Amino acid sequence: MSAGHAICTRLALPAALSVATLLAGGCGGEADVHHQRTQAFGTQVEVSLYGMPPEQANSVLRTVEDHLLERHRHWHPGGGGALDRLNRQLAEDGQARVPEELTPLLGRSLALAERTGYRFDPGIGALYQAWGLDTAAPEDAAPPPERMLERWREPPHSAARLDHNGEGVRTPTETMHLDFRAVTTGATLREARQLLDEASNQPDAAMINAGNGVAVVGTPGERAWRTAVRDPDGRGVIGTVRIRHGEAAVAANSQQGRFRHEGTWYHEVLKPASGMPARSLAGILVLAEDPLLADAAATALMVAGRDGWQDLAAALELKKVLAMEPNRVIHGTPALMERLELDDNADVRTDTVDLP
Repeated sequence: MSAGHAICTRLALPAALSVATLLAGGCGGEADVHHQRTQAFGTQVEVSLYGMPPEQANSVLRTVEDHLLERHRHWHPGGGGALDRLNRQLAEDGQARVPEELTPLLGRSLALAERTGYRFDPGIGALYQAWGLDTAAPEDAAPPPERMLERWREPPHSAARLDHNGEGVRTPTETMHLDFRAVTTGATLREARQLLDEASNQPDAAMINAGNGVAVVGTPGERAWRTAVRDPDGRGVIGTVRIRHGEAAVAANSQQGRFRHEGTWYHEVLKPASGMPARSLAGILVLAEDPLLADAAATALMVAGRDGWQDLAAALELKKVLAMEPNRVIHGTPALMERLELDDNADVRTDTVDLP
């Protein structure tokens, strides 16, 4: 844990539309900020608090860190907690009682999966394993043989086939493997923000940055929070989007879990129906008050692709969405485009779209 002066961060996230947080107008002359970095869910989670005495800030940050590490143990594959126990029992018996530590996340994830038409699908853990994406070493990842993908598709290994009654789950296939990686960023942002809201001593402003997402509370002084929009090739920042108190911004993109195999680049945003990476969009950025919705939606819109993201965004009642194509065209809803400021040298074209 460390404390210092106001931060102005452009975190080096490997994303076409990734999230970094910075203060408009640069750094300097701000009140002290206390921040803490915790390794969880395969990424670095950073919490920064503004306008608190050091002792109070350190106490709040310790509480948040302990909570996130506990959540990591129960929510992350291989963490040795509730998710591993649930998957093991499903593989052995085809049914299991849902551990208390997973009940809210599972229920909300299944509801979001249904709303997205299972473009976001927490039931594709076995697919991540088939690709080798369940390891920490990208060099071990490789496309599965086509015969394996055919077995995956028929019948589909989707959470749509999971019978969930609130207390227990039942699956018709012993290879069903739950994996919440597509919403753990949103869940982390939501949990950390809730802890800050419930703290007896609250900061004037706070930022939670977790991998491909960020949530903010309050405003540090008179300056606005901004999220960085990165180049579709991952080469740097091409602009920023303003983000306001109570909002979260979450990205999904073709740079996530990126690896090269036999001369071809792949990434970990997989299409549940085909088992292959989503390729028609380079990235999605969603701003919403609900971090979990923003996270699930970002993945689902990426999977829906160039021809489907607008209809799905409308169905999810999203107002602020940015979609980037590989040909460097950025499409954005009016409410999002009002927040977008591109750098003068940004080599992209923009298109404002009204959702259906």
